[in-house]
Amino acid sequence: MQQPDLPERLSFVWGAFHDLRGDRALGFGSVGAIPWSAMDRYARRFGPADEDEFARFAALLRAMDSVWLAWMRERMKPTGR
Repeated sequence: MQQPDLPERLSFVWGAFHDLRGDRALGFGSVGAIPWSAMDRYARRFGPADEDEFARFAALLRAMDSVWLAWMRERMKPTGR
């Protein structure tokens, strides 16, 4: 998948989304969301300095993640073959 053309202010969240994909819970044929604890650790190390910035960061990541999860669940549906 090619990176979309993003405003510079969103490049941090885009990078975090990809960096955190390995923190998802996996099992029983399903894929979980990126945990809040992973977002918190990432932000403490690399990112948003205050609570408002973290709230925006987490909201954007959750929105991106929900779209990705919906796409992945659609791909994982049995094809009936």
